[in-house]
Amino acid sequence: DTCSRKMEGEACAVCGKPAKYTCPRCERRTCRMKCVKAHKVKFECDGKRDRTRFIPPSEFTDTTLASDFNFLEEVGKNVNRTKRDPRTKGITSRSRKRLSSQASKMGYKLQLMPSGMKRPKLNRSHLDGQTKGVRWTVDFRFPCAGVAILKHRVSDTHTWADVLRHVIDNLDYPRKTKIQPHTREIEKVALFMANEQSPANKKTYFSLPLTSTVCESLIGRRIIEYPTVYVAVTDSEQKQYPVEEEHTGESKDVKEGQGVGAAHHTDALQPSRPPETEQLVGRRSDYQQQPDVNSADPYAMFNLS
Repeated sequence: DTCSRKMEGEACAVCGKPAKYTCPRCERRTCRMKCVKAHKVKFECDGKRDRTRFIPPSEFTDTTLASDFNFLEEVGKNVNRTKRDPRTKGITSRSRKRLSSQASKMGYKLQLMPSGMKRPKLNRSHLDGQTKGVRWTVDFRFPCAGVAILKHRVSDTHTWADVLRHVIDNLDYPRKTKIQPHTREIEKVALFMANEQSPANKKTYFSLPLTSTVCESLIGRRIIEYPTVYVAVTDSEQKQYPVEEEHTGESKDVKEGQGVGAAHHTDALQPSRPPETEQLVGRRSDYQQQPDVNSADPYAMFNLS
């Protein structure tokens, strides 16, 4: 009863009137169908329950377990169906395999998803024959304006400041009017990229300096198909992205050692074999050469006769 009274007292996220409904996706409260549709447009919400949302153990129930089990079964069925579908045989093309191989040699941690999923369909990242680098597809998110922009052919030799200016200048009029008031001073804008290796209940981000190139910012960081960049304008908005601490010192030396002197560095760290081990090996060989044990009889060593 207390919970129901509390929900009744909440206001509609669109018009402010007493709310009646709760969105399964974002859990925002609305009062009528018009506000339900308006909240989907305003907050870019599809209204479908997030089946991959983190649930603390204290709130885990049998219903949650059944939902997770059904979700994993659906994923497995879709993957198998995609593998058997002849129309998807050519989606994992040679260019994608070559992109993954060359990006790995450059230092990128690029992870390509199975064919048939949404991100591979949107991804147009490819190798640049002139610069010998990568031209990325980048997903720019502007939470301040509620706008998302998918930009293709972003060269990894350009700085983030140049890329961001080019994105804003080439927008269509409706989206430009939403974004420009918040990004008049590009130097005060902060860019963040999600750390894909952080846990779901403690999400962290990498800071992308505007003066650094795309290559310098992305190398060594895990990328699923293409990078997603969040554009934060105000100080309060920047605090919503906890930054992952950069590893320095010893880890940097180890990373540098993976180049020319990697083999020598590995040999130096390899511990020498103690003489006792050689003695044990010799004793084992002596034991194996005992004439009393018949190798043809597997039970001879137990002396069962």
